[in-house]
Amino acid sequence: MSVFSRRILFVILAAMVLGFFTLALLRDTVGREWIKSQVTYYATYAKTADGKHPAAAMLWGEAVAQTALLKPPGSMPAFGIRQRVLDDFRFASGAQRIDRCETCHLAIGESDPALKSRDIPQPFRAHPGDYLETHPTQKFGCTICHAGQGIALKSEPAHGYVTKAGKNGSRELVEAFHHVDTPMLVGQNIEAGCIKCHQGGAMRTRNAHLVRDETPHWTQGKKLFGELGCIGCHSLNGEGGKAAPDLTEVGAKYPDQFDMRHLKGVESVQNWVYEHFKDPQAVVQADPAIDIHFPSDMPNAEQLGMSDDDVRAVTTYVMSLNGEKVFSKYVFPATPEKERTSFASTVEKGRYLFRRLGCIGCHGREGTEADQRKNWNAVGGVIPKLGNLSDRYSRAELSEFILRGSMPPKEKETLESPPLWMPTWRERGLGGQNLEAILDYLFTLKKKRKAGEESF
Repeated sequence: MSVFSRRILFVILAAMVLGFFTLALLRDTVGREWIKSQVTYYATYAKTADGKHPAAAMLWGEAVAQTALLKPPGSMPAFGIRQRVLDDFRFASGAQRIDRCETCHLAIGESDPALKSRDIPQPFRAHPGDYLETHPTQKFGCTICHAGQGIALKSEPAHGYVTKAGKNGSRELVEAFHHVDTPMLVGQNIEAGCIKCHQGGAMRTRNAHLVRDETPHWTQGKKLFGELGCIGCHSLNGEGGKAAPDLTEVGAKYPDQFDMRHLKGVESVQNWVYEHFKDPQAVVQADPAIDIHFPSDMPNAEQLGMSDDDVRAVTTYVMSLNGEKVFSKYVFPATPEKERTSFASTVEKGRYLFRRLGCIGCHGREGTEADQRKNWNAVGGVIPKLGNLSDRYSRAELSEFILRGSMPPKEKETLESPPLWMPTWRERGLGGQNLEAILDYLFTLKKKRKAGEESF
């Protein structure tokens, strides 16, 4: 090969190498999702002194020059990664919490009402309300409240969800990433994030008077959790039943710890909890292949008399049960709940204890005969409704039965034991005046004997 040919070949190879470097440079700048967000924000939404915005083409060139060639921004908008290192809010493992959310959410701290308008799409909208006045991102970041993967620079892994195109250019959630531990809290479930610090709910006060409950759905969910007898089967912070999973840290479970196969909506922990409350048997189905022969034994929302709003409220409460700790200087402890001590009668006290101890969780709402709870593989298949107890028990016999507890006999000996049983209430500390009050109440319950009648 002649010298001239070798020189031509060298020039061609050098051009190819330069081309590859150029493509890599463009891919690492123009191809980045966060740079596109920053260009769009500065070209359309950012506040400027004269109300005018630079042309998008000029901003793209500036973005490449600043991020690839390290050009100082000068009078132009600054492009680059915004990062918060949050030493006060480390993860349970001790790893630093690093939030880069503001790389795309550039307007998040702006106070201009125009930027808070819901007409502005995300990620270009400012944070609603005045929450950042007391929770500045410099100190708190974003993920300690909203969850998500703060270190990520692409929207899907940052939010923790696979998405698809929705209406009007929006994105709709499809499923949670199984490798992202804490997908972002969605909708009213963001209130669950407040409870890490505001342990009794985020109450806005003025001069020691309540102005507004900032976590109303959580407050309602907590109230319903107590009223519906959930504690009868589930345990929480060491108290409650053993027939169902411990809920103390259920909100911290990972997506891959749930069977999402039967969900109708988004495959996420939050939606699993919601759909499971609505229809437990549809979500947790029998699967003989892995020796699960019966669906969930939990009563559904209709049996519990829950509206859709109630279901969403309890979901918010359950998602707050995650056990995540923060430094005590940020904690507003819950006011201890006062035990009710005043009752018009022992029957009223017994009814109160019947609900508080969770008996209603299995035996159903009093006065609603149709509210019969399933107990798979128990003889009869259901938990008895409580009524006309004096026909079967003396007071002493019923007292001993309650204290001793009982495991119902199996319908089929080869299958699992019934999932629900009468606890040994003696071991759970029931006795004395409380037991006597419950007995007084139980003996007032009367069932109609005619078929089809559902009132006591």
